[in-house]
Amino acid sequence: MDYRPPLGAIQRPRAPQRAVSGGSYGSQQLPKRPTLPSRLSNVRSVSQPGDVVDLTADAAEGEKSNAAAFMDNRVKVVSSPDVIELEDDEVEPPTKRIKTEGNRLRDVGDDTTGDGKVTDMVNDVVPGSPLPSLPKANPSLTKSAIPRQNRFGIDQAARKAHGIEPPAAATRVPLPKKVLDFSPWCGNHPEDVLSETVVKAGYFDKLQNANQTESNSAKASIWPNLSQKNHHGLSMLGYLFTAVMEKRQAIGRCTAPLTFKPPPRVTVTDTKREAWLRDLANPDVPLRKQSRTIPHGIRGKLLMEQCLSKAIPLQRAVWLAKCVGANELRAFRRKGVSGSAAASGEVKWVREWTVHVEQFLEGVIGACGQKDWQRSMNYAVKLATAFYAEKLLDVDHYLDSVVSSLAEATLERLPIWIILAQVHWKGITAYGKRGRRFAESILEHLLRISADVRSDVNAPLKARLQKLVAVLAVSNRGCLIIPRTWAKYKHLLSPKAESDKAANTPASDISRRNERLAAPMCKTAATTRSVLLNLYDELDSTGLDVDVKGLAVRCQTLVPDAAKLVSALLDWASTLYRTGTARIYLASGIIVQLRASRTDTDSMILQYLADAKHASDASIINIHRVVVDLVRVEAFSVGRYLQWLITSGVLSSSEESPCATGLIAALPTDELPLHVLSTRKTLMRRLNYIIDENVQLEEALMSIDAAIARSSTEYVGPIELPSQLTMSMQCSISQRVSAKVSAMTKDNSITLGAFGVARDVIERIGDGASLSALIAATCSTNNSALLATLTDTINLHAGTLAALGHLKGLVESLTQHYLALRSQQPPDRTLIIALTALAQRFLDQAALVKLLGDDLAICEQQSSLAVCSPASDSLIGMHATRLDSDEDIDGVFSSGNTMDEQLMQRVFLRIVQRAEKPPSPGPDAVSRVGAWLNQLRSVDGSGTFDTLVRSYLRAMIKSTWEVNLSAAIIESLASSGSISLAAVADMSKDVKSPRIALSLLRLFISDDVANAGLHNSERYRFRLQQGYCWENQTEALVTLVRTACGAPDFEAEHPGLLQFLIRCSAAQHDSLRPIFEGGNLSETVIANAGRIVTAIIRLELPSEQQTKNMGVQRLVSMAGPLSIRYCVGAIRYMMTVARWNPKDDETLGDAIMESFMSHSEVWPQLLEFAGEVVNRRLYEWAQDQLLVTLDNPDRLQDQSAQEHRQRCLNLLSFSNSAPNAKENTKEVNMITDRLKDIERRLSEPKGSEGDLKTDFAGCLCQLRILLGLCILYVHNPSTESETFKHARGDLLAALCSLLVNTRLQTHHDLMESLFDLASTLSDDVPGPTQATLRFRSTNKVPDDPRLTFILGNTVNTADSWLALASQVQPLGSQQQRALNKYSSQPQLSSRSLTSGQPQQSPAQPQHPRWPPQGGPPRSDGRVPVETKMTPFPLRRWEIMPDPTPVMGENDASLSLALFGARKV
Repeated sequence: MDYRPPLGAIQRPRAPQRAVSGGSYGSQQLPKRPTLPSRLSNVRSVSQPGDVVDLTADAAEGEKSNAAAFMDNRVKVVSSPDVIELEDDEVEPPTKRIKTEGNRLRDVGDDTTGDGKVTDMVNDVVPGSPLPSLPKANPSLTKSAIPRQNRFGIDQAARKAHGIEPPAAATRVPLPKKVLDFSPWCGNHPEDVLSETVVKAGYFDKLQNANQTESNSAKASIWPNLSQKNHHGLSMLGYLFTAVMEKRQAIGRCTAPLTFKPPPRVTVTDTKREAWLRDLANPDVPLRKQSRTIPHGIRGKLLMEQCLSKAIPLQRAVWLAKCVGANELRAFRRKGVSGSAAASGEVKWVREWTVHVEQFLEGVIGACGQKDWQRSMNYAVKLATAFYAEKLLDVDHYLDSVVSSLAEATLERLPIWIILAQVHWKGITAYGKRGRRFAESILEHLLRISADVRSDVNAPLKARLQKLVAVLAVSNRGCLIIPRTWAKYKHLLSPKAESDKAANTPASDISRRNERLAAPMCKTAATTRSVLLNLYDELDSTGLDVDVKGLAVRCQTLVPDAAKLVSALLDWASTLYRTGTARIYLASGIIVQLRASRTDTDSMILQYLADAKHASDASIINIHRVVVDLVRVEAFSVGRYLQWLITSGVLSSSEESPCATGLIAALPTDELPLHVLSTRKTLMRRLNYIIDENVQLEEALMSIDAAIARSSTEYVGPIELPSQLTMSMQCSISQRVSAKVSAMTKDNSITLGAFGVARDVIERIGDGASLSALIAATCSTNNSALLATLTDTINLHAGTLAALGHLKGLVESLTQHYLALRSQQPPDRTLIIALTALAQRFLDQAALVKLLGDDLAICEQQSSLAVCSPASDSLIGMHATRLDSDEDIDGVFSSGNTMDEQLMQRVFLRIVQRAEKPPSPGPDAVSRVGAWLNQLRSVDGSGTFDTLVRSYLRAMIKSTWEVNLSAAIIESLASSGSISLAAVADMSKDVKSPRIALSLLRLFISDDVANAGLHNSERYRFRLQQGYCWENQTEALVTLVRTACGAPDFEAEHPGLLQFLIRCSAAQHDSLRPIFEGGNLSETVIANAGRIVTAIIRLELPSEQQTKNMGVQRLVSMAGPLSIRYCVGAIRYMMTVARWNPKDDETLGDAIMESFMSHSEVWPQLLEFAGEVVNRRLYEWAQDQLLVTLDNPDRLQDQSAQEHRQRCLNLLSFSNSAPNAKENTKEVNMITDRLKDIERRLSEPKGSEGDLKTDFAGCLCQLRILLGLCILYVHNPSTESETFKHARGDLLAALCSLLVNTRLQTHHDLMESLFDLASTLSDDVPGPTQATLRFRSTNKVPDDPRLTFILGNTVNTADSWLALASQVQPLGSQQQRALNKYSSQPQLSSRSLTSGQPQQSPAQPQHPRWPPQGGPPRSDGRVPVETKMTPFPLRRWEIMPDPTPVMGENDASLSLALFGARKV
């Protein structure tokens, strides 16, 4: 025989009965099976699904073998990540070819393509294997040879046992011949004997009657019976063929009993166990040999460790696990336990097995970095994934373990868990609760990596995590709906650009859905803020690096309404609840930017002036300052304002509108046209403003010029300006003074005294622009003392200069001038200290600060060398000096000798005594006491002076001392730079005496505390240190205020104290609370704290309302965006230290409710501190309002009613913190009942078409309201009862029913709200309740992916396709059931045989039918019978190949008789 096709060259589908025994029941496509089913060396495990592509690779012994595939939820292939290398293991070896000489063995004829390849498979010439040779003389050598795998994948043991296998394309016949024309060469077959006839004509079987020749044809006897119409030969022939086929099917049907039994386990020695495992790892040893017995003791984690250590191929490892598991599970049934007990035992065993797999996987991953860790990790991951793909695990427990391990993984082991999560991606994200945990784990790792300073090292890992989040956002968006942790991760998911927020992007959609669920549950006073509160916080937080253009843009973003924004800016700039002049110029600058964007700000300002009828005098002055600055920069039309005064009728009621009419006298006149000045004078005469402005202006300028002239020869104190000067005249004075100083600077005639006088005048007027011009004109001087006080001026007014936009330019100019002077003049200590204090306020001036520190060290060293000289012989005489006069003190310093500690102490104490009555300051920059202190510090070279000063101050603070004396020395020490005022504030933290605390407090808050002996520049430096303590020593000063409240002579209405507390409140929001909170408060402290609160509250009140009683209701009505902090502080004071009773709670609740109804913007801040009683009352009121709206369907569509409902929902959300401590079972049941009623109305509509539309619209409105209420109960309280858990379960069931309602499917927003709410609520519903709801929903809507995501899915979708069909027994007597059964049998009548109609054989399988019982009879007279379909779960552990050593007819785990399988 010259041709034998190679093994496996042409595949032919096997018989159907063997396809079932393979065990792949999850796939409806029959898998291909090799010719010899007992060999598994290069064949995929038949327990795998048919449409799975093997992606794993086994690296044992350098050979590749099959492995289980990475699967998703069903049987689709999931690509493996990049870290684990997955390759196709089923690469067939190249086929061995025969060398042929000359022409082909056969002619291909016409069935060839252009390249000569055969296109017909039947005639295709396939090269085969070489002919086998004769057996060798010494067979023992062959037996002892090392077995090796054949290139065709056929193991030699199987070839020897069963002989050469027939080709797959051979024609098969029944036994015993099996196939036609196939006789392997063995040497004794007739075909093997070559003769001349065989060579020429080929070999053929002889005929049975070879000697008889057929002479006649059968056509004459057969054809008439087939061709004539009256004969039934053709019908009879068809019947005969049908009968033959039926007989063949009946004979070939599989009727053998089921012989499946898992391989038994026996107890063997360790040596035999190891040998058995090595044979299992050897692909040359067939599985049927291994299936005879399995060693006992290989189970659990040990089984997987043995597979890893022996490098057992994955399909064989899965086979071993199935064998062990099948025996373990059958042991439960052998014990006589049945029913639920056996099922629970099996579930428990599978859970334990899953835990073993998880521990094995974690152990291998934990050993990362050890020897062969990559191979071990590859194998472990593939093995665990194979178990998951074969459904041999508790899927939920395994996936939960993967998610938990991902959440707890370190950065070093995070990549491998990410890979595992990607492998099981579909299973993890299919269930919402698990998917949300998975998303939170990813976001938590991303948050940690983003906060890590090693961002470059973890950049690839961060990119991978961001990619996972992006995939979740696109494909599994429901997993990112995490309202509980949204506040923590929102910055990682929220859209960054404004365009993304507006567009319907995944990021914007996720942010919107999370905000909808999270905002009502976390509403507090900090999160529920009006736009004005946010605007004022933005304005209050401006620093020295303010950008007016950027600030204007942010303000417009917060308040898009320009009219409201301008009004809010004027309120903030004019209120007395803020301090400083910087706000004047900030508000003006923002309005200028609005005007530049073509906003009609003039009309808005005029409207504000008309509405400001009840403003205080101080607020009116600030408003006028803002408008005056706008006029200065030509951002306000004076002519339009005068025209408005004439046409609006304001002049006729000037007493009622002082803000509008008073502006006319405040307008600057220097830049106005003549016709506008004429109109202004006319209107002023009509308003009885009869003032000769020119005369008063000249008088004021003459006095100022005289003071400037005297300042060069003597000290000039503060200048008092006439009180009758209008703001217009004040602006003219400040501009002219600034111009005069600028001219003096150009002439180089400017002095320190002249600058001090000019600065004092401009500061009293409050003109920041003129002050900036004054500083800019003086920066070019070379006088170190003048530059020092100039630097202090910039430092003190840094906020105002920054608002004007001049600060950076002035600082840069001053810095450059100093750098030029430091190489020309000796260093000046005062200038260096002033520049250091200014430079430290800017982060970008670190280099300058370091340079100034070096210069200060050089200066100190030069001063010490200049003073110190060798000790003289007159030291003893100096010790005897009494130091009674100033000349004695000057003599000590002029002697040029050093001082010991004793002499330094005597001199210091004398200076302290002399500070009580200091001499009048001269024109120099330093007073006499300050000069002494500087000289004394210069004499010290060992730090004795600093120790002496601090010791003296601590001793004074702890004892009773004279207030004026101590205040004078502290002022002198602070102004001379001997000690900072901040150090004094630190020392005052432990003060317990109210009298001492009051004296120290005056040092920090009073403007006139500086004594008369200090120079103007020294007092200015002291004011600067006061401001520094206000910003950086707030806590110490507030504590000092609380202690000082115990003094009987405490000045609660002191302007400096009120300014300090207001400034602290603007920065910290809680400055008043520590004053009156705490234990053991005396009556004096309580009374003085109440005076402070009352004084602050009354700042904004007109003079006629100052004496009215400040009750709770009045405080609530006064609360606004600017005064809320102080009103809240006053009410808190009344609740804390006053006599508070339940009636006051009722009054407070009524006041807050009235504020809420009047659309107040600060009701959340009022409700924050109201207490549980008031919160509960308002909560119940808002809930009643919503329920009344639900019961009144006529008002559901009203716009005002909708706004009121939304505000009530906001009130419920905010006040939910009070009732949330208790269980809201009653409210939840009420909402559930109403949801069920809506679902019933939607499912069973009744009425006319118009009524249906109206009722449907009402149902939608009610549903939206109820969903808003449901959001408040999606979280668990601190404790839960069984009743509350049951109520939440009913609520979830009602939401799921509405989710699948057909009439709501077109309303996307409602469906989205229902889905998100149900998903969030399901996280807190117990597992048994979810299982019950899942069972109900499956019966109602079996294939809804939304319900599967919410409730999970316990049904194995891979096994749900298989069902057991059975006929339902009809009701009635036994005789009737027998007749029905007989009538359902197919009848074979003689009429049918002769009519030629095809008949259905009893042996043919009946197709399942599901007609209703008792239906109409069929055409053949049979009565239809109802068929019952029962799900048939597969035993996954028993689906295994080669379970027995010998192949049986029905040895599959699922009986072939159930399918009516036939043999071919």
